[in-house]
Amino acid sequence: MKAIAQNEIIALISDINAFADSAEALINSTQAKYDKERRMMFNSHSAVLSGLEKDYRAKCAAVSNKSDQTIREAGNILAEIDQLDRQLSAVDKYYVKTKKKKLELLANTTSEAYAGATDYFATLEKIKQEFNVLYKKYSEDILPGLINGLNYLFSSKRKKDYEDLIVLRNTVAAFVREIEEMLPPLTKERLAALKEEYFTTKGAVTERQKREAADFETRHNATLDMVAGKICGDLDEILPDELVSYLSAIMQNYAAGLYKVNSTNQLQDEVLDMIYIDYPVDFFVQSPIVASVIKSKCASLLVDGNIRMPIIMSTSDAPVWLIDTDNSNMSAVQSFIHSVMFGVMSSCPVARMTYQVVDPENRGNSISPFFDAKKKLPELFGERIFINRDDVAFEIGMLNEKIENILQNKLSNQYASIFDYAKENTDYFVNAEFLLLFDFPKGFDERTLSELRNIIRNGSRCGIYTIISYAPDSEESLSQEFRKNLRSIVELSAIIRQDDNGFSYKGLPLAYFAMPERTSSRSSSVNIC
Repeated sequence: MKAIAQNEIIALISDINAFADSAEALINSTQAKYDKERRMMFNSHSAVLSGLEKDYRAKCAAVSNKSDQTIREAGNILAEIDQLDRQLSAVDKYYVKTKKKKLELLANTTSEAYAGATDYFATLEKIKQEFNVLYKKYSEDILPGLINGLNYLFSSKRKKDYEDLIVLRNTVAAFVREIEEMLPPLTKERLAALKEEYFTTKGAVTERQKREAADFETRHNATLDMVAGKICGDLDEILPDELVSYLSAIMQNYAAGLYKVNSTNQLQDEVLDMIYIDYPVDFFVQSPIVASVIKSKCASLLVDGNIRMPIIMSTSDAPVWLIDTDNSNMSAVQSFIHSVMFGVMSSCPVARMTYQVVDPENRGNSISPFFDAKKKLPELFGERIFINRDDVAFEIGMLNEKIENILQNKLSNQYASIFDYAKENTDYFVNAEFLLLFDFPKGFDERTLSELRNIIRNGSRCGIYTIISYAPDSEESLSQEFRKNLRSIVELSAIIRQDDNGFSYKGLPLAYFAMPERTSSRSSSVNIC
């Protein structure tokens, strides 16, 4: 199984982030559109129902007011006729005499003009018109003359006018009695009819609005299905099932070979070592929906809610892992490097590998857990551990000679790496060398830094791999050439940053298989940072 380059993993994570942003934006815009249209529909429905209720209440108020007003105006006319009657009685003896003679005779007489009338409101209007005519005649034409004693001015028609006034009063009084009796129940019936009409109309409107709301939700659900389809399709392009299965399989395959020394002649899946980068889905992805889709897609890669992917040191694309220490926990840095050493011993045939250790500060004690292995397999650690400048210069020089020899005499322009060369030249066996630099750049000068830069650039093609524990001193005392070479080495390396006992790459937390303790079980030896 061919290894995957670390740059591809970082690019994949970047693609996942971009996908999450795009998917969240799509979901948010879809939700915002839904909320806006739903709010508009709700407001429209509310306005229709509110208008319907307002119209109903206005009609009820109009019916009640009209009924009350009719009774009130009829009573007012009767009161004004009575007032006029009192005024005439006070100043016109002829009116009193006529009234006395005709009152009993006309007691039950009402105007024929209103006989059989069924529209109280129209009847009232006619009464008001007739009253206005008579009232003007009496109050403006007759009464002032009577008050001034001008009885001689009245014609013989006055008797008829007085009789008309008596009949009008009888008519109004009868009308008042009738509407006071009949209008309240009629008004109540009309109000009941309006209420029934209102609730019938409201029910029909409500049902129509429910159908509109259901249709709206159906359309929205269809839109959500399309959005979900697009999101899943976009994620499939970034993370096809085959890629997810491959990543899962390569990590499982690597883990299956751990916790034992590789005593075979076969290199496992071209993998020299593997650490893991964790993508915390819930931290980077704000939308629970998008997070759920990503987790579902990457179910086989999930560890404690994080998507775990491999960062591989491989024969074809091996990074230089430079651990940028913060001096907070050097034991953690050593443990990390020990895990790399242990992983390499599980993957690479130990008979065809060598650790070249530069340890100027601790004088070899930085790899103390491997002392027993060094005693049993001294050739695994070369001739010695390099602790001073002369030793470092010698070893760096030897590795450069080896690189130049392989590049010129074996790889040339024909082979990408020494492992490719070995595949076609079966009598040649690759001896991989792993350069471990503790407390770097201690033990280096300008020349050895320049030579190390060549190792970093070309070493992996020649089976020489570098791991650096970087603990720089203040650059004030360093030469310009030293600083330049040092920056070049850092730029060529894959930077792993320390935070106490944790490590991260490209801002994402790392997890790794730690070297097992002698008394621990395999299941308890996995160190997750």
